Amino acid sequence: MAEFLSGANEHKAHAPLSSGQTLAVCQFLNGRTDQAFTEIAELRNSLDRSTGDMNKLLNEFAVVSGSMQELKREMQAVNGRVDTATGSSKESLSANDKLKQGLKAA
Repeated sequence: MAEFLSGANEHKAHAPLSSGQTLAVCQFLNGRTDQAFTEIAELRNSLDRSTGDMNKLLNEFAVVSGSMQELKREMQAVNGRVDTATGSSKESLSANDKLKQGLKAA
């Protein structure tokens, strides 16, 4: 029977299969069908796991994105404080220079 299914033997169009051969072909095809359904179920399970993993990854990206936005706001606040401190330092240096010039003149 395996020779018929693999095509190794020539099958005569006029030679019908016996009941045993027909049963063997049906059992073979039934086994292949069961195997195909099992593989399809495994693929669906893998797809579900992959989808779950992708959703977890997307959630983690959302958390990272939120953290990055918060970091950006904090950096802007730090930049503002640095600019303020720089301005105050420049004013202090200018006042010190005027004070030095005043002391030299005296």
